[in-house]
Amino acid sequence: DIPIISPLLCHLLMVPFRAVKIDYTRQETLSIIRAHMDCADANEIQGYIDLYGCRPRLILEKMKC
Repeated sequence: DIPIISPLLCHLLMVPFRAVKIDYTRQETLSIIRAHMDCADANEIQGYIDLYGCRPRLILEKMKC
Protein backbone atom coordinates (compact mmCIF):
# COMPACT_ATOMS: atom_id res chain seq x y z
CA ASP A 1 0.00 0.00 0.00
CA ILE A 2 3.03 2.26 -0.40
CA PRO A 3 2.70 4.14 -3.72
CA ILE A 4 6.32 3.82 -4.88
CA ILE A 5 7.24 0.43 -3.45
CA SER A 6 4.00 -1.50 -4.08
CA PRO A 7 4.26 -1.64 -7.91
CA LEU A 8 7.92 -2.65 -7.67
CA LEU A 9 7.16 -5.44 -5.19
CA CYS A 10 4.23 -6.60 -7.30
CA HIS A 11 6.50 -7.00 -10.36
CA LEU A 12 9.22 -8.73 -8.34
CA LEU A 13 6.74 -11.17 -6.81
CA MET A 14 5.29 -12.06 -10.22
CA VAL A 15 8.49 -13.95 -11.04
CA PRO A 16 8.23 -16.73 -8.42
CA PHE A 17 4.51 -16.31 -7.61
CA ARG A 18 1.24 -15.37 -9.19
CA ALA A 19 0.63 -11.84 -7.90
CA VAL A 20 -2.78 -10.23 -8.15
CA LYS A 21 -3.28 -6.49 -7.88
CA ILE A 22 -6.68 -5.35 -6.65
CA ASP A 23 -7.87 -1.87 -7.60
CA TYR A 24 -11.15 -0.23 -6.65
CA THR A 25 -13.07 2.53 -8.40
CA ARG A 26 -14.42 5.51 -6.46
CA GLN A 27 -17.93 4.02 -6.59
CA GLU A 28 -16.74 0.61 -5.37
CA THR A 29 -14.81 2.26 -2.53
CA LEU A 30 -17.88 4.27 -1.58
CA SER A 31 -20.04 1.12 -1.58
CA ILE A 32 -17.55 -0.86 0.53
CA ILE A 33 -17.32 1.89 3.14
CA ARG A 34 -21.10 2.34 3.29
CA ALA A 35 -21.50 -1.42 3.78
CA HIS A 36 -19.26 -1.25 6.86
CA MET A 37 -20.36 2.11 8.30
CA ASP A 38 -24.02 3.06 8.28
CA CYS A 39 -23.29 6.52 9.69
CA ALA A 40 -20.91 7.46 6.84
CA ASP A 41 -21.85 10.55 4.81
CA ALA A 42 -21.15 10.41 1.04
CA ASN A 43 -19.43 13.81 1.05
CA GLU A 44 -17.22 12.81 3.97
CA ILE A 45 -16.26 9.57 2.21
CA GLN A 46 -15.47 11.46 -1.01
CA GLY A 47 -13.16 13.72 0.98
CA TYR A 48 -11.31 10.71 2.37
CA ILE A 49 -11.09 9.19 -1.13
CA ASP A 50 -9.56 12.45 -2.40
CA LEU A 51 -7.09 12.41 0.48
CA TYR A 52 -6.14 8.70 0.64
CA GLY A 53 -7.18 7.34 -2.76
CA CYS A 54 -9.43 4.33 -3.35
CA ARG A 55 -8.20 2.35 -0.35
CA PRO A 56 -11.25 1.19 1.62
CA ARG A 57 -9.30 -0.39 4.49
CA LEU A 58 -7.26 2.76 5.12
CA ILE A 59 -10.32 5.00 4.91
CA LEU A 60 -12.25 2.78 7.34
CA GLU A 61 -9.35 2.97 9.78
CA LYS A 62 -9.27 6.79 9.55
CA MET A 63 -13.04 7.25 9.87
CA LYS A 64 -14.62 7.15 13.28
CA CYS A 65 -18.41 7.08 13.68
